[in-house]
Amino acid sequence: MDASFSFGFIGLGVEQQDKNTLNHEYGHKVQLNNKGLGRYISEVAVPSLTINILERKGKLPYFISGFDMVVL
Repeated sequence: MDASFSFGFIGLGVEQQDKNTLNHEYGHKVQLNNKGLGRYISEVAVPSLTINILERKGKLPYFISGFDMVVL
């Protein structure tokens, strides 16, 4: 499993070392700074991790982009 993450610092997966991924993860770093740790964990980190796990297991029947969810 190759994954990138941001939690005060940015970690890029081997196969995800591109400008788009870096910008996406940097956006999470900015969210952490703006929201504070508690709100960031509950509003961004937990939903993001949950969605990532469900997508990788093929159990998410939605296309998710930002805050929008569209049933396929």
